[in-house]
Amino acid sequence: DTTAIVGTASRTYTVTAWSSDGCSSNATVTVTVNPRPTLQVAPLDTTVCAGSVVQLSATSDGTIEWDRSLPIACYDCPQVELIATESRTIAVRSRNTAGCITEGTVVLDVRPRPAVTLPDSIRLCIGKSVHVQPTGTQAAYRYRWQPSDGLSCSDCPDPIAAPNASTRYVLTTTTPDGCTDSDTVTVSVVPCRVSLRSRVDAVTKPVWTCGPVLIVVSIVNPLSDSDQDVLV
Repeated sequence: DTTAIVGTASRTYTVTAWSSDGCSSNATVTVTVNPRPTLQVAPLDTTVCAGSVVQLSATSDGTIEWDRSLPIACYDCPQVELIATESRTIAVRSRNTAGCITEGTVVLDVRPRPAVTLPDSIRLCIGKSVHVQPTGTQAAYRYRWQPSDGLSCSDCPDPIAAPNASTRYVLTTTTPDGCTDSDTVTVSVVPCRVSLRSRVDAVTKPVWTCGPVLIVVSIVNPLSDSDQDVLV
């Protein structure tokens, strides 16, 4: 016969076998129960934003073994760092000299950052305004423009910009989960002088007449003296 023993402490067991004629025989077995290594993992569960550096810690009286699929520099160090890219469960174990193992896990919940982008730069003439329109905005996001000088609002996604001088604006966007990201746009203010070319389209009378002459003049095209295209 086979008997299973759940070892909770070291002890010696005695087994007695009886024959049909009443004879008996004894045997003993000593079961040694080795303690498992202690293991404390921190943090147990954590929520972070994508791209954040996560610090993991494992304290044990055994040898640490982090999950080998992790993108970390050291797999037997008590403290490790990794860049959060996706949600996952991270496993860590400790092994002592007796071969006993204790396992622990860290549940990592990674939340996305906002993907709001701005054009690199905008040029406009002095005294004019421009509607700054980022891409990727959402109604649930929170917005903050810095500096707010020359803007119609500092907490909206798409303000009207009318700065008196060239200004570099920083837009910081925050998701409902508290994840943030920033982008910049430079609004360059330039002086603009517009010159006009004209053409005589027609005269109502021959040019050699001595009487009044009606000359029709039309604008061919406006020309900016600036070397760049600007908003006028």
